[in-house]
Amino acid sequence: MPRVKKIKDIALARDPEMSISKLHFAAEISMGAARRYWYGTQDGTEEGKPMTVIDLPTIAKVAKAIGVPWRELVEDDRRARYGALAGTLHTVAG
Repeated sequence: MPRVKKIKDIALARDPEMSISKLHFAAEISMGAARRYWYGTQDGTEEGKPMTVIDLPTIAKVAKAIGVPWRELVEDDRRARYGALAGTLHTVAG
C-alpha cells in the first residue's frame, strides 16, 4: 500500500529554512494538510499512524512547493517487493 514519506526530511534537505508554515503558504494547502504531509501521518503528529490515503492534487502542490516530482514523496511497497523479486529466477517444471 502506498504511503506518504515524511516531507520534512525531503524539504529540509532541499531548503534548511523550510517549515510547516512555509509549506502551508507555498503549496496553498491548509495548515492541517501541511502538518499531515510534513510528518507523513494521518493526524499530523510525529508519532501518528502513517498516512496511506494520498490526495494527488494536494501531493502535487506539496511536491511543486519543495521542488521535487510527486512520486519522490510516496513510498510504494509494491515497487520494493517487485525490485526484490526482479533478480529472482523462477522455473516451471513441465
